[in-house]
Amino acid sequence: MPDGFGPDDPEYLVLDLHALRARGLCLSSLDLALERLEHLTLAFTAERVALENLRQGLMPPLSRVQELLPGVDQSSDKEELWGMAFPSLPDQSVKLAIADATISHSGNGA
Repeated sequence: MPDGFGPDDPEYLVLDLHALRARGLCLSSLDLALERLEHLTLAFTAERVALENLRQGLMPPLSRVQELLPGVDQSSDKEELWGMAFPSLPDQSVKLAIADATISHSGNGA
């Protein structure tokens, strides 16, 4: 496992790519949340709380957790995928990164 990479990080990358392939470029936070509800097996910290919220029917942005450490972006490792997936489309990368982050993070993390 690379430094700074959590045990659930690869799962998010695979799920996000699966959602992109299945639903195309018009992915929303809801699309990504439904993907997690259907397939996610590992979740820790804010993502775990968000998954529990999703299971209770709280869809994004209601599923997200208020940041405990203001000013600290805690979701950047998942959002890097969108920049790598669309290196020549920065607006699309940002749109998808925000849609992804909004599921579990607020403030600086979303």
